[in-house]
Amino acid sequence: MDLHGRMNRTFSEILTALNDPAFNLHDHQIYIRYFARIGTRTDYVGIGWMRWWYQRNLIMYTNIANLAEGPEDRILAMHGCSHHHLILQFLRESGLVDTASPLEYLKQERPGRMNPAS
Repeated sequence: MDLHGRMNRTFSEILTALNDPAFNLHDHQIYIRYFARIGTRTDYVGIGWMRWWYQRNLIMYTNIANLAEGPEDRILAMHGCSHHHLILQFLRESGLVDTASPLEYLKQERPGRMNPAS
């Protein structure tokens, strides 16, 4: 995703880019490919950090899942894009809720440009 030109993009365009499944997978893979492998044979610093990262995302998942009081409830969860892959995975795998991509709603947004001077 190219965020360098973000000031010339609409808010909807930025949110669409940040919610792109390919971007979310790539973002998650950085944690698995690099962070998890930081350390030595006896000091797995990266794994300790990843354990914390998964715990943090499980807490966020739990808080979201606990909000639903009935089958008709709708919940809009907003979080940093690096959390998206795991939280969505946990929500889907739990079988407790149905998930919907924000992309279908973002496509309905009316065009308009962000004004960086505002």
